[in-house]
Amino acid sequence: MLQPLSLLALALLPAAAELGFRGLAQGMLMRRFRPRAGEGSWMPSWPAILSALFFAVWTVPFYLAGPVAQAGNGMALTPALGGALLLGLGLGMARERCESLLGALALHYLAVGAAVLATLLL
Repeated sequence: MLQPLSLLALALLPAAAELGFRGLAQGMLMRRFRPRAGEGSWMPSWPAILSALFFAVWTVPFYLAGPVAQAGNGMALTPALGGALLLGLGLGMARERCESLLGALALHYLAVGAAVLATLLL
């Protein structure tokens, strides 16, 4: 069962991450590098790639505090970082495609919900 503080973190952290990484970091990078908003190509832009890298590194302390790392499975850090990088790329591309944070925020909450559900069921 999830504790109230955990539920609060699950509610606030995705919004804070999207404001920080897609809103602030990617927004600043989009001024420097050309984004791919609404273009036909599905290749990620440099702002999406760089904000995804920042996001993946930012998730390391959360992973290390989680149940898999506490169980002594340190080898799972690489797939966790890879997953965070792929999620960050998808969120960055959603931010550019939607030209808004709402798409990335919705996808982030969906990913968190799926992770919580998987943790509760496994």
